[in-house]
Amino acid sequence: LIYAGNNTESERNIRGTCVKYDDGYVYLLTEHGISQYSLDKEHRTLTFDEYEIGKNSSSSNRVDSATDISVYDDKLVIADGGNKRVSVWNGNAFTSVTPATAPELVCAGEQSYLVVSGSKAYLYGYDNELIHTVDTVEGNILSIGYAFGTFYALSNAGGNSYAIDGAT
Repeated sequence: LIYAGNNTESERNIRGTCVKYDDGYVYLLTEHGISQYSLDKEHRTLTFDEYEIGKNSSSSNRVDSATDISVYDDKLVIADGGNKRVSVWNGNAFTSVTPATAPELVCAGEQSYLVVSGSKAYLYGYDNELIHTVDTVEGNILSIGYAFGTFYALSNAGGNSYAIDGAT
């Protein structure tokens, strides 16, 4: 259990259970959800950095109704359907991208990640630049995967499968 706070209104009182410590960040289970804090060991302080997972969070980086999550090495990709965006941890910071339609599925790869909504697939680099759009899939995409530099999608139209890379 961690409790930190003071008497000034500019500081956020913290009371929660530490669920993870990773590379200078402390993740706490609080009344708001899971919140990320930067830890300054020298000054023994925690600073809330606006990343929070919780239904009623007002944080700018909150996740609402996540529909899928995928990890590749130190990269994390979240289909954040409630906010109609994809949140990406690229190994250094969280960023987000807003595809043309609300994301349903995501798949993280080595150099890029795939976002799916219905029958459309969007291939993004980890700089969140759109590399390629695939809108010729028959039916809706049910599942996606990644192997050896290529993404694969399976649709509900007769079991059709598709290989997707930057040139496809």
